[in-house]
Amino acid sequence: MALNSTHKPVLPLDVCLEVIDAVSIVDGNHMYATLRACALTCSAWLRRARHHLYSEVFLQHHPPTAFVPFFRTISCSLELGMLVKCLQADLSNREEHGEADTLPVLVGKAIGNLPNLRELYLRYVCGISATIHSLLREFLRANSARTLGLVGWTFDSFRELVGYLEGMSHVRYLTISECFWVDLAVYEHSEIKPGFCKNLIELSLDGNLAYDPFLQIMPASIRFLRMGPHLPEERRDTYDPVDTYDCITRFTALEWLHLAGNYQEKYDWILTVLTNIRSPHVRALSLEYGLSGTPESEDILCGHLVDLDRLLSNMPLLRTIENITVLKRLWFDLKSVPDAEEQAARMRRELASLLRECQQRRVTLIFEIEFDPFG
Repeated sequence: MALNSTHKPVLPLDVCLEVIDAVSIVDGNHMYATLRACALTCSAWLRRARHHLYSEVFLQHHPPTAFVPFFRTISCSLELGMLVKCLQADLSNREEHGEADTLPVLVGKAIGNLPNLRELYLRYVCGISATIHSLLREFLRANSARTLGLVGWTFDSFRELVGYLEGMSHVRYLTISECFWVDLAVYEHSEIKPGFCKNLIELSLDGNLAYDPFLQIMPASIRFLRMGPHLPEERRDTYDPVDTYDCITRFTALEWLHLAGNYQEKYDWILTVLTNIRSPHVRALSLEYGLSGTPESEDILCGHLVDLDRLLSNMPLLRTIENITVLKRLWFDLKSVPDAEEQAARMRRELASLLRECQQRRVTLIFEIEFDPFG
């Protein structure tokens, strides 16, 4: 039987949809361009392509992203809004794009059409702006969000920051990174309203002006705590508050603790935090150390780990820890060295030798080495 030369092979629809799924996991702008092309190909592809286009939305300030068209679309379409599960928005320089006055109204309308939004990350690194802060308040009306991240924000006072968080009883995972406040007045725990962040189980603090104010007000029921690295010394002022970490004693339900040091500090604060642990439930400890690669920084880390080993073995509450992960990040590119793997293996053995008592107690130790040429 002669073949019809005009016949064109057709891929089954399920194969086409798998191709669209594969496209969605490719990083870069090409992924979005390809997904948009898929959405315009035919009605059979539209639903799957839209799902990937809208499930995770990233609105960046550079290059300028069309914030207004996105929120205008969502405010007019509950169908599309229901697809959004994660929203990351960098609100920096919105004033320069002439959107600062328009966005609060649009966001206020759109938030109601995001019933499945679970993760919300908001970044603003341009100081204090009353208009942008009103925009922040509109975003925080998303009461379906379970994960909230605030990065780079500056507030008039810590009290103002607390005011934004007071309606966040639905949030379970909170990240506050590189945030500052001008008025250094202490905010007392007695001033916190009942039910403040009552469902929070994980708190991450990184590079903020201070940590103690957060530790004083967050619910004692937190089970997972991340802290560090600290704000670099060159960015600190003489009058900035000094953390004591005394309030760590409040968190009697802690199960997992992650502490990260930067390239400039001596890690004493890590020992102070551990000394204040009062939870009998801590089973896992993750420690991250950044080193400049100099002999001095190596000596500092070695001395610290010896003290850490002694502390973990002598404090009864810390003897409950069953797993310890130590990440050593070096500030140079050792990957260019031919025997990089051998050197990394040697470093792991050296780290292990400094935690002898933990090994004798059969604590599971995991050592990771990373090389960061950019610091």
